[in-house]
Amino acid sequence: MGKLPIFKAVAATFAYLARHGVELFMALWLPALLFTAANGWSSGQMFDAQIALHNLGDHPNPTEAMTAMGPVFKTMALMLALISILYPMMIVASLRHVVRGDRLKAPFYLGFGGDELRIIGAYLLIVLMALAAYFVLALGIGVLAAISSLAGPAGGVIGVVLGVAGFAVFFWFMVRLSLTFPASIATRTLGITQSWAATKGNSIRLVLYGVIMMVIFVMVFAALALPFFASIMPAYKELFAAGADPVASQAAQLKLLEAQRALYDWSRPGFWPFMAAMFAYTVVSMAFFSVASGVAWRYVSGDREA
Repeated sequence: MGKLPIFKAVAATFAYLARHGVELFMALWLPALLFTAANGWSSGQMFDAQIALHNLGDHPNPTEAMTAMGPVFKTMALMLALISILYPMMIVASLRHVVRGDRLKAPFYLGFGGDELRIIGAYLLIVLMALAAYFVLALGIGVLAAISSLAGPAGGVIGVVLGVAGFAVFFWFMVRLSLTFPASIATRTLGITQSWAATKGNSIRLVLYGVIMMVIFVMVFAALALPFFASIMPAYKELFAAGADPVASQAAQLKLLEAQRALYDWSRPGFWPFMAAMFAYTVVSMAFFSVASGVAWRYVSGDREA
């Protein structure tokens, strides 16, 4: 297993995106388009339900709340099913060439097989492992904090230190699993043990690499989101200005929900540009982070020169 050369990996990520951008787009455009369409269809209903629930007040009658939310339960279930299919599909589509060298055989990718099932299995396993790690750490820190409280004033300081240490351990644990998806595609396994082995001794390097890539991506995201964020910015300003005033805060929250709902109103002229931006964001974010993780995997696993 090798060490991750941070800046060389950043350069390799952008070099890959430049060389294979067209191929990545061809692999991602169809599942991304389906996801964007489903998101545009469902989000309006979600915001309608939230507005109806908001109008019931802070302590709504449970029956009225269920009536307000009832129509979207089927929509939420359908969206969960679509996400469970389309997200693994996009992960596989954008990683196959990066880590295995597989070439696209058509002008689109729309498949669901062993790779996608392994991604789903790996994701579920990571969630279970994260929950178990969080529970064990929380329980252990809670017991130690309770014991340290017997030390008087110093007990509070010890409790804070224990909390920070617990967070650091949990974060380190997740970093060690951060290359599970490219490992899964590369080795045709769930990728958990492969990621754990490959990231040994690379945790700090992976964090620094991730921070650099995240900063770059945030700038890209801002360029895509800014024109549409401007339409809801006044509602955010009102919400911040309301402060602790419950009446003003309620009114501002309603305006924010209505402004967000308006973005998904297909009868408005801005709907289609917004959907185009959502589609671009889905393609760009999936390609960007998949390539970044794939490049990191190739370096740290010693699979082949990235």
